[in-house]
Amino acid sequence: TAYTPVWIMNDGAVDGIRVGVVKDEKDSPYGGRVKAKWNIIEDTPGGGDYTLQFGWTSQETSDFRTNRAKNARIFNLTDSTEAGTGDYTLQLISRPYTVARGGITDLGPFGVGIFGEVTAVDDYPASLPLEYRLSQNYPNPFNPSTTIRYTLAADSKAKIVIYDLLGNEVATLVDTKLHAGDHTVEWDTENMASGIYIYKLITKDFVKARKMTLLK
Repeated sequence: TAYTPVWIMNDGAVDGIRVGVVKDEKDSPYGGRVKAKWNIIEDTPGGGDYTLQFGWTSQETSDFRTNRAKNARIFNLTDSTEAGTGDYTLQLISRPYTVARGGITDLGPFGVGIFGEVTAVDDYPASLPLEYRLSQNYPNPFNPSTTIRYTLAADSKAKIVIYDLLGNEVATLVDTKLHAGDHTVEWDTENMASGIYIYKLITKDFVKARKMTLLK
């Protein structure tokens, strides 16, 4: 997508980050936009405090070009909400033009422009192949609830099952067919005892288990 750099600074928990960028042909109905979609994924969701800076050369609509200072706003395309807090930092003198903002805690697909309504997008660009993944729950340790994030490489029948350390099944959080991509599920442990539990992702082609700790 020509030259579309991204810079990432994290003041939160240390994590691994993956980035992909693809062309995005959809115009925003409420203003100009850069015709690129940056997808940023963290290995362990939550706990980050990111400053993101996006750069571009010529991926602009004519409306965007006439007023870059107004249109250069960072949006998370998952729900088309403006991402981050505080002041924007703009560099509009030379290419690549850039826009940056801090206070971003939720990663995913990002666009730069003005967005006035929810826009359906794919969670992953074609340049970032999907793979089966089961991330560490967050928070961990936790009380009373925690979130489990997992990724399916293809449309799959998936199960998320919770076990105690004796191997007894104590909860089934997911048991259905899902589309490929990122998914999350929350476990509410209101009636569970403190201790270590095992959560497992089970599909036809992939099985993965991790430990988590409930502290009450």
